Amino acid sequence: MKDRHSWTVEETRALVDSFDALRGKDIPLTVASIYTEFKNLMPQSLLAKSHIANKITTLARQKKVSKKELFHSWEEHREQLREDSDNRKRKRHESQDVNESNNTNSPTLELRLGKRRSTTRQLESNCSEEQSESGLSSTATFGTQNSPDDDTPDRHLDNMEEQSPASGRINMQVEPWEEKLLSYIRGYLHNNIHDHPPDYEYIRDTLEKAREETEQGIKCFLLARPPARLTPSSMTDSAKDLSCLLLRGGEGRSLESGLNTLYSGPGMTVELLLRVFAAAAIYRWVFLWSDERWDVPMPSEMCKLMGVCEQLNPDFVAKIKLENRLKHLESVVKPTLPERAQHCQAMLYEVFDSLCVTLAKAQRASLTAGSSESSTDYSFYSRREQQVRWEGIMYSVFLDLLHLKLIMLKSSMSYLWRFPKQGDGFKAEWMKSAHEASIPEGSLVYICLSPALFCGGRTSDARSTLVAAALVVVEGFAV
Repeated sequence: MKDRHSWTVEETRALVDSFDALRGKDIPLTVASIYTEFKNLMPQSLLAKSHIANKITTLARQKKVSKKELFHSWEEHREQLREDSDNRKRKRHESQDVNESNNTNSPTLELRLGKRRSTTRQLESNCSEEQSESGLSSTATFGTQNSPDDDTPDRHLDNMEEQSPASGRINMQVEPWEEKLLSYIRGYLHNNIHDHPPDYEYIRDTLEKAREETEQGIKCFLLARPPARLTPSSMTDSAKDLSCLLLRGGEGRSLESGLNTLYSGPGMTVELLLRVFAAAAIYRWVFLWSDERWDVPMPSEMCKLMGVCEQLNPDFVAKIKLENRLKHLESVVKPTLPERAQHCQAMLYEVFDSLCVTLAKAQRASLTAGSSESSTDYSFYSRREQQVRWEGIMYSVFLDLLHLKLIMLKSSMSYLWRFPKQGDGFKAEWMKSAHEASIPEGSLVYICLSPALFCGGRTSDARSTLVAAALVVVEGFAV
């Protein structure tokens, strides 16, 4: 939106002095710091922070640079901006001198003003004579359609009024509510709607805690459902979907063949495989989770209004949509996280159950041979207790990670997850090995126990920073 404030020469020079003063104090150049220094130099000025921001944008456009470049290369533009301010002041004085000279020394101007005053007096005299005449004379002058007894409005006068700029809404004084709306919009454009991003240390601690608790939950599952062996033949659809994250392009028989190879790999255990599927489930169901309920409903009339505003100021509309989305996440999505965590825990239990074949009856009978009925009952209640512990642990894991996901969605940074598959090359830049031995160059990933997390800005050219490296097992090494 264009800044309607007309800057004076003193205000412009004070703004330039504010830049210089902050440079001397070695304080970062921001709109807030420049505004504070400007108010120190001109406390009587009524300019708001939005006026300062708009003026800085104008100066940057005049120099064909961005505001950030103007801040960093201020030494290159300072003298030119100060000269522009002085020239503006000089031109204003010269213009005033010329106008005064023309007003006092121009006989042509006096002649024109004299003719105009004479014409004005003649028109006023004619109007008074017409008003003093009878209604018949008035009818003859203006025509029969505009007689005093006719209720039809004078279209000619209406057109003249419509064409007059003074009667247009654009020249009317700005009303108080309009001033408040303008101030709101200008302040809205400079506000940061996103929340502050979480600390990297907090993210890493949350992921590490979730990994440790997942290992405890898997141990409880193995005690509640003792497995005899692994099989890919009875997998659920969710288990097959997670398997595609582990292997390269596997479907149907190729997927089953790849899983058999994975199951029979050196050092592979039931507990280790369940850890791999748990990591894939967290990656798919939490970090990549998206839902239709995240879309913010908006009435059609509001969509039309937003469409008009978007043509005038797309940044403002984008911020309004973003704020509505963040409020929607807080008020609608956040209350559903406990239900989502319970659903993820139940799905993971079904996946684990479909991957394992429980002990045969003969094996279970040999375990309980010679024991009394009370010991058998104890074994049943013991397994039931372990299953309840599993449910509580995994529910807590999923709920904590879902809350972390929500915090990331509302923050000012963008996050990217990467889950390496079997056969991918080991990249020390964003992977770490689960074993202590050094990894030779050209090694391949065998399994992934935790995905990698990157953080960057929300612009397309922003650089990403590694927050947490992917934890992998390399082929030829045991955990």
